[in-house]
Amino acid sequence: MQGRSILIVEDEQIVATELREMLTSLGYRIVATASTGSEALARTEETQPDLILMDIRIKGEMDGIETAGKITDRWDIPIIYLTAHADRETLRRAKLTGPMGYVLKPFSERELQIAIEMAIYKHGMESQLKEQKRRLSAMLDSIGDAVIATDAQGLVTLVNPAASALTGFAESEALGRDITTVLNIVDEATWTKVGSRVTKLTGTDSEATTANFALVIITKSGKVVPIDGTTSHIVDENGAIRGTIFAFRDVTAQSKQTEAARITHFSINQAPDLVLQIASDGLILDVNEAVCGALGYARDDILNKHTYEVEVYSSESQWGQLWERGRSEHVLTYETSYWTKDHAALPVDVRACYVRFMGKEFLFTIARPITQAEDLMTGKQRTGTGFHSV
Repeated sequence: MQGRSILIVEDEQIVATELREMLTSLGYRIVATASTGSEALARTEETQPDLILMDIRIKGEMDGIETAGKITDRWDIPIIYLTAHADRETLRRAKLTGPMGYVLKPFSERELQIAIEMAIYKHGMESQLKEQKRRLSAMLDSIGDAVIATDAQGLVTLVNPAASALTGFAESEALGRDITTVLNIVDEATWTKVGSRVTKLTGTDSEATTANFALVIITKSGKVVPIDGTTSHIVDENGAIRGTIFAFRDVTAQSKQTEAARITHFSINQAPDLVLQIASDGLILDVNEAVCGALGYARDDILNKHTYEVEVYSSESQWGQLWERGRSEHVLTYETSYWTKDHAALPVDVRACYVRFMGKEFLFTIARPITQAEDLMTGKQRTGTGFHSV
């Protein structure tokens, strides 16, 4: 309480003097007094008080309510109204200026002190909340992810710029709308709206407070956008769900990469040549269907083997030599033979490429079976002594 500065706006000199003496005795510091609205504005700008006591009925062109409105438009200073008039119309006008309290005349020293302390405390708490909201708003505005919040009824209460850009709805358009009209989800197979999935995510009967989702939405302009993200319930101290927060992002680029990877994997799988991905220790990491068909192994069986268990002319030490050559030369071409499941040798021409990806190393090999006719045409023979470069 000590040192709180107060501006008194009161046009009755006797009342103003009594207020000054009363407040001074309570330990407050009176920085100025004013009797008109224009004078109050000037004194507020000069002194920047911690609180203003404002008589509603003051002399001049502006009454206390109009003066308070101009002050709150320019400064964040709590105001307490002093009045002998508590009629409905006066209170209605006063409420519009957001005062921190009312003190009816005549008032006691105790009533005035309580009103001042409550007003300063309330203003301090509101200032903290405003600061928290500013920080939250700045954080939400700066992050790349889209964020939408709803109340318990699923009506939108918050939309950050990223969400506006992604959905096509400006904040002013989205606020108050049902979430299913802003986050317009469709079924990828039928392209029909399935807003019920959003309703399920916001449902109050869900025991989980956080969930992940991957969906497709149609924006306001009709663009189809794949998204993924998380949804979290806003839960009060009693465990009741008061709203939901959606944080999501456009995954179009990732979807294209995934689709491209699927196409590549499908193409490799359908290739007639034998394709193997082999780790540095010789462990077979992946094969295409041609490998399984040519060698007679089930996919799971061959993935548990090392390449030197499958190649006729190989051993663990020879594989190590080939691996080092691959790392050095990057591309190798050689002939070898693969054992089939029935222990028959399948001669092949191999082209091996050394690959380093995301910190992992492997050889990507493409083998083409060599027929006896091809051997006769080219004059090639396998000696049975190991790998042979061509």
